[in-house]
Amino acid sequence: MKLNDDPVQTSSLRTPFESLDNFRDVGGYRTKKGRVIKNGMIYRSDNLSKLTPKDLIQLSELQLKTICDLRSDFERKQEPNQLPEGVRVINIPIQEKKDYSKIQKKILTGDIAELDFRAMHFKNYKAFIIEFSADFQRLMQVLQREENYPILIHCNQGKDRTGFALAILFFILDIPLQTVFEDYLLSNRLLEKRFQKLTTQIQGTSTFNMSEDHLLELFNVQQEYLEHSLSVIKEKHGTIKEYLRSNLTVTEACQSRMQNILLGN
Repeated sequence: MKLNDDPVQTSSLRTPFESLDNFRDVGGYRTKKGRVIKNGMIYRSDNLSKLTPKDLIQLSELQLKTICDLRSDFERKQEPNQLPEGVRVINIPIQEKKDYSKIQKKILTGDIAELDFRAMHFKNYKAFIIEFSADFQRLMQVLQREENYPILIHCNQGKDRTGFALAILFFILDIPLQTVFEDYLLSNRLLEKRFQKLTTQIQGTSTFNMSEDHLLELFNVQQEYLEHSLSVIKEKHGTIKEYLRSNLTVTEACQSRMQNILLGN
């Protein structure tokens, strides 16, 4: 699965897990200066609650040292991860204040006509910067320690919270903006079959008349969501560099450390 014709300037093929659709090694992307993110160091994924025995074996073979779970307490209780032994799990709950049970019920019953998913996404992506800076700061601290690697970062679907977290990491590594967007949007392709199935299920069981486009606003990520985050960063901090320094305490020295850990020549 390639984003363009360059075999290195793209995320590696996702590992063929039976229960994971949005799992991938983000190694292979080139920086603006031509360095390459090492393979087998940083992974991103949807949630790990339904791993099959085969999946557990495959996950063990990756020799992960750390898993960063960005899901809320509610989500973790609803769908606890199934993990191989010996992996350190760090819970960094993002969007803890959201009433997931209420939204989940509306989604499953199809009673979502009054929900503005686009506005909801904009609000969430702004909250990543305004309300959850301490949580993303904690994640960046984990990523600065070489002994924590290989690392897997995941949330529920692996697209919004994880997508934003990886975008910040890519900015630290000096990955081109277009590549950042391409990796972010890749989740739509990987999750397409899952969301098509869920869309059919909701439309088939709901008494409400919902368009597929409305449901896609809920399920898919859009470039404008990440662009909205960047505009908030510009408004509040002027530059990404200043946002990293003042909000996430990622200094130039920290950035150099992370680049040395994750980048090859």
